[in-house]
Amino acid sequence: MNVYDIALEYAKSKLDEAYKREESIKESASMQIAIFSFLITGIISLEIGLYENSFRFFTLSLIFSSIVVFTMLLAVLFAILSQWRMKRDHFPRVSEVIAVLNSADSKEKQERIGKEQLIGSYEAAADTMDVNNDKRTKLIFATHIMALLSIAEMFFFSFTIFIMLLTM
Repeated sequence: MNVYDIALEYAKSKLDEAYKREESIKESASMQIAIFSFLITGIISLEIGLYENSFRFFTLSLIFSSIVVFTMLLAVLFAILSQWRMKRDHFPRVSEVIAVLNSADSKEKQERIGKEQLIGSYEAAADTMDVNNDKRTKLIFATHIMALLSIAEMFFFSFTIFIMLLTM
């Protein structure tokens, strides 16, 4: 196996890994969007129930819920942005590759140029996908931070209202 074959196999593996990572990130973001949608719907339903039952601290509860929902909406925004289509390098057109190969004056040179171009194409595609996946990972990380923050807010606000109910 020569150097070109080794480089080509590595480039193919790297691109395959980048595709799998991208899909994993997108699946994670989809799941998070669904979860936050249910939670936001639950909070809004709870507030409607509290309003209809003339809950004593409804205004305070509404303010707390609005803060939590806003934090969750930020998490949803980050999750949506992580799924966004990002610009990346693609393989060259077949006609361009054929033109380059036909310009070679010998069979050996043609084979070398073909492998070099193929390796370069895989490399460019894998590198840009890695950059994009790093951006997606940062957005998912921001989603996780917003999720933890909203959970902390829910506990804090629930505890605050519970203490207020006990002291009355």
